[in-house]
Amino acid sequence: MTSETPKMAEAFSEGMPGAHLRVALVHPTNWPYVRRGTERFINEFAAFLGQRGHTVKVICSKPGAREVVRHQHFETVYHRSLSSPWLARMGLHDYHIFPLTTLFATLRERFDLIHCFNFTDALAANAVSRFHGGAVLLHLASIPPAVSYRREVSSGGTLLRKAILGADQLLTVGLAQQKYFEERFGRKCALLPVPVDLERFSLSETRDPRHPVILCASALEDRRKGGRLLMRAFNAIRTEAPNARLKISSQLTPPLQSELLGLVDARWRADVDFLGAGDLTDLPGVFGSASVLAVPSLWEASSLALVEALATGTPIVSTTDMPGFHELIEPEIGRAFEPGPPEDAEPSNLAGLVTALTEALELSRRPETPRNCRRRAERHGWQAVGPRYEALYHEVVRQRSTGRVTAE
Repeated sequence: MTSETPKMAEAFSEGMPGAHLRVALVHPTNWPYVRRGTERFINEFAAFLGQRGHTVKVICSKPGAREVVRHQHFETVYHRSLSSPWLARMGLHDYHIFPLTTLFATLRERFDLIHCFNFTDALAANAVSRFHGGAVLLHLASIPPAVSYRREVSSGGTLLRKAILGADQLLTVGLAQQKYFEERFGRKCALLPVPVDLERFSLSETRDPRHPVILCASALEDRRKGGRLLMRAFNAIRTEAPNARLKISSQLTPPLQSELLGLVDARWRADVDFLGAGDLTDLPGVFGSASVLAVPSLWEASSLALVEALATGTPIVSTTDMPGFHELIEPEIGRAFEPGPPEDAEPSNLAGLVTALTEALELSRRPETPRNCRRRAERHGWQAVGPRYEALYHEVVRQRSTGRVTAE
């Protein structure tokens, strides 16, 4: 369930900072039940901290009975999920309900730091910190979307503000998010990128320029991820690149596969491959064999897949409304396009996506592109970024212990 490698472990254990911390990483969902970037980051980060000598517990939930999984360097506690379809229809989702679990799980034992990835969990952790004295780190990767894309209960930002001002430290992943939180809430916000395992996602030389592959690894059951726009764009791409293939690496229901495939011209449908979710061990090969990775979301909190693709030498395409990651894209490694009106439920700029994909495919044929992509990704390696997260932990815990809380 983790992604440790021997070289990665060796890199993690170098330069141990000394002070041992008891850390809780809190998120309502986790691998293998939900396979997204945040869940992957949590597991890799838990392994990193454990190998650096800290005691780490991942607190999450899953369907069915409570389960404790002990990994080599950390422990995961899967609590019984309290969410259900009928609650979702009422607008109550995982992140609304899981704070009850967070509250009771973190009351049972003392942590030096509780790292929350949802503001609702931070509210629960803030309450616990009054009893145990531990620090609370609120990690918000995304700016609240301009439009709600599903029915959900909302406090109009009141609880978000309370969580942000109550946490010891706010953390985000991009300059746009940092500016947003600091201007809206008057709260200093730390900035750290999402790290990538450069050993596992190594530079690949397996691409076939005669048969270019456009890869999408997004969860396309969410309309804002741009699956329908991507299928329509593939029609246009095939007129310019007759040997191109489109591969979708995510778990989709048969009805959705049929719907998406129905948007592709009958002549090209045999060149669209639905690979399924696969396993973590599959991803380096899938990314490394692609000519372009496309993440055409209307908006996105972050996309670890973009950095992992770059690490394998694959150029990327995403929208300009991906805070933190449009900053990642440089002309030598990919293209960004305007997704369309933000009030729409999904991206709609077909011409923009076609142009971005066409130019990225041209980039993929240049011999210098893989090395350019790899160099960009190396700024995000665990060996470079991981110790910065650890240093932030120590500073937040130190400030808490001396009574110098960073809330303003």
